[in-house]
Amino acid sequence: MRDFIKKYYYLFHKPEFPVNIKMKLGYVFHTEEIFDQKIFQELIRFCKEYISITGKKCISVTMTPPNQRVEMGMKIFGCSNGEYVNRMQELAHYAHIGFHGHFWHDPQKFEDASYDIKKHNTQYQFEILYRQFESQINWFKENNIPTNATYSGGWWFINRDIIELLLKHGIQYDYSMSMSPNLWNPYSIDLVQRNNIRFGESFYTRIEQKKLLHIQNLHCGAEGMVFPEDATRFLNRLIDPEFINLSGVLNSHDYCLDFDNTIKWIRYLILKKQVQFLDHQELIATNISNAKVIELL
Repeated sequence: MRDFIKKYYYLFHKPEFPVNIKMKLGYVFHTEEIFDQKIFQELIRFCKEYISITGKKCISVTMTPPNQRVEMGMKIFGCSNGEYVNRMQELAHYAHIGFHGHFWHDPQKFEDASYDIKKHNTQYQFEILYRQFESQINWFKENNIPTNATYSGGWWFINRDIIELLLKHGIQYDYSMSMSPNLWNPYSIDLVQRNNIRFGESFYTRIEQKKLLHIQNLHCGAEGMVFPEDATRFLNRLIDPEFINLSGVLNSHDYCLDFDNTIKWIRYLILKKQVQFLDHQELIATNISNAKVIELL
């Protein structure tokens, strides 16, 4: 009944973005289950279709085999480390690869959701987090897969500890920060509010002389979103009409990809005169010279 009402509502009330804004968008996947051949093939299919529509590659930040959840999935689906590497290499033809970290308060209890370190967590043991981070990111170098200096956090979890670790490993670009009420965490929302960062405004954090460019995650997912107009209404509530040059990424997960509705959303957006789709390198080029720098003391 709700969809029936919306269908007719949108026939007569078509939400539009403010006419004066410009939105430069990328698309990032939190890629977590490519050990499953079906999920992997569906992701490849999406990436190809995305390229055919936008002319751009999406971004695929990917979990690695040292992560206990990935390790278990590989055993269940009979995916060897060599096969995982092969899939990463194939994916790199159709997407910009990066690192996606998921962490637990106790990694041996990864199947218990209460042990996830999620976006709202401020209390955790750093040494336990550190060991997980190091093993997961080092897999890239050990298997000759580039991180492309790119990261987005599982559960959109990011704080100073994570930023320091990213900078230590040469990560320069982050897609974890968000002002969306679905995605922000206590650290990120406090940081952007204290520094007057607007929705869709990229910025650097700097520790000593090292900088990390944060491109905001604007909206997560079209899973079950029958009407792309819903996302327009959602984004319009967050857009600052005085900040007209927005950039950022939209976000999905590989394991719950709603292919048809997500592609419908992309086709809907590309017809909007305010919207331009960019790949990772273009997003960086758009923001690298004019982004505000926030010193982390």
